[in-house]
Amino acid sequence: MSISLLKLWPASVILGLTLLAPPRVDAAPAGQQVFPSQTVFWVSLPEAAGFRDKFSRTQLGMLAQDDSLKPFAEHICRQTLDQFGEVRDTLGVSLDDVLAAAGGELALGIAHREGQRAVSVLVVDPAGKRAGADRLIAKVDAALTSRGARRSSQNLAGLVATVYKMPAKPDAKIQREDLVLFEDGGLICFVESVAEAQAVRARIAGQGDSLADLEDFRKTMARCARESTATPDARWFLAPFKYDLARRSREQKKNLADKKDTFTILREQGFDAIRGVGGHVQVAVDGAKDFVHHTAIYAPAKPGTAGKPASQRYELGMRMAETPNQQANFGVEPWAPRSTANYSTFSIDIQNAFENLESVFDAMSGYEGAFRYTLEGFERDEFGPKIKVRDEIIRHLGDRVTRMADYELPVDTDCERFLFVIEAKDPAKLAEPIDKWMDTDGAILQEVRGVKYWEILPEDETEVTVELGGGLIPLDNQAADPAEESLIRRAAVCVHGGYLIVASDVEFLEQAIFGVTPQESLAGSYDFQAAMRQLDAITNQPRCSWSFTRTDETVRPTYELLREGRLPEGKTFFAQLLNKLLTTPEEQEKAIVRRQRLDGSELPSFELARRYFGPSARAVTAEDDGWFITGVVLNKAGQ
Repeated sequence: MSISLLKLWPASVILGLTLLAPPRVDAAPAGQQVFPSQTVFWVSLPEAAGFRDKFSRTQLGMLAQDDSLKPFAEHICRQTLDQFGEVRDTLGVSLDDVLAAAGGELALGIAHREGQRAVSVLVVDPAGKRAGADRLIAKVDAALTSRGARRSSQNLAGLVATVYKMPAKPDAKIQREDLVLFEDGGLICFVESVAEAQAVRARIAGQGDSLADLEDFRKTMARCARESTATPDARWFLAPFKYDLARRSREQKKNLADKKDTFTILREQGFDAIRGVGGHVQVAVDGAKDFVHHTAIYAPAKPGTAGKPASQRYELGMRMAETPNQQANFGVEPWAPRSTANYSTFSIDIQNAFENLESVFDAMSGYEGAFRYTLEGFERDEFGPKIKVRDEIIRHLGDRVTRMADYELPVDTDCERFLFVIEAKDPAKLAEPIDKWMDTDGAILQEVRGVKYWEILPEDETEVTVELGGGLIPLDNQAADPAEESLIRRAAVCVHGGYLIVASDVEFLEQAIFGVTPQESLAGSYDFQAAMRQLDAITNQPRCSWSFTRTDETVRPTYELLREGRLPEGKTFFAQLLNKLLTTPEEQEKAIVRRQRLDGSELPSFELARRYFGPSARAVTAEDDGWFITGVVLNKAGQ
């Protein structure tokens, strides 16, 4: 699970639950008191029966009711939810069966005790939905017994519970726990393992530590509550690095030998200082706003370092995370075109990040000294650029980075365009080492409207290729994985007008160099102004980052590739994200393109789907114990 992934999954969970939620009946929720303090993932709809009514008034709710698009929406949402809640795998029923039984709160989670297999817990308050609850219990019984489960009764401290013992799988390295079903305190509980079921019963009676007692949970929820102006319609919590361990404890998949995954490296590099990520979501807030969300990233500083820079608050690679808030001059760049699909800008102390990069670079490279060898290669190799990266490049960079993303028509597997712009403190001094670097790295010097730039082409389109670091890095220590592609295969690079610019193509580069007219600028577009106005109305805190997204334009490439049956081949951000989620480790190891699991051939033209995706904006504030994110998704009809 990646950091990028941590930004996207809560919205998918909420969407999946809301698409299938039943009509409203008020009930008192059981809340977080039922789940153990070892819970690493948790999502709750406090009033599941009333959730659909609100959601149906949003554009996504309308999408779910569109017969031509509903199968696509439900399939994607269920697939995403199965990745986390594992409801179908654990209970053998669909999420709509579960939601049809919820009159009050519906909550699901994963609990992980060290050295044991992680277990899932599902709690349903059936208030007003007894018939649905009985149907759910019957369906679970039929599904599990059809899988060969042996049903028995067991006494749980005076309460008779039903226990389903699944047949053992000879080839499985991790055996399934028993599933325990019982009702207590007005709740229907499905819990993996008898021991955990007994603990749930104790917590219902007010005994034992619960999720509500966990500091990481309390801190994230309390931070969100300070900003929320109304009772949230959904809440969620994730302990990212503990969840990763929980996921591993349940996996039957093959572990790739001698290869650390990204999460393991990040954990070893101090990023497990991020102890909790949690949020509140409000739905159908008013005619203009479909969703308002607040997310807290809880990363407490080491004792005695509160208020100090990240280089002192954290350890190893996490010390790079110095993202100072900006009070002024942090608006949209005047050269940004109105047609862009996504615009994001953030503040980061680049000097500090570079000084604390070494341990992460070495870990990602797979051997100690990789960072040092690389810098020495740049400086001293006979065929290298002979530049001192720290002194000649890094020291001349500013602290603001801006990214834009767009795509070319017609949509193809490689249609996504990108642009990175980094402020330069001293552009004149930065240009010379960049020129040396590009020249020795096989780039081609080009010119657009009198401005010189360097073009980087894929290796099969160039006659000269130079290894990073000038060849001083020992080749036998480099990671050689044919399934992995370089981060940038094609780019246009230029130092101009106070910026270092890296674009996917010369057309995008040209826009950043020469700018656009006020009429064609992003700042002048109506949807941008509307989204930022609504964002400013719900948060006025200083920001270390903010972004604007035209959700329809962002989704379009993935949608079109899905219709054509080529999504697994896609190189857009969302296509690659889906591939990361759905491609098995064996397929990744062998560089196998996964088979598309969803038939999109009957989907209508995207012009019919576009109306369901409104613009969104998000702001991030750096705090002493982490970061706080506020976001809004607008309803197109209410703009």
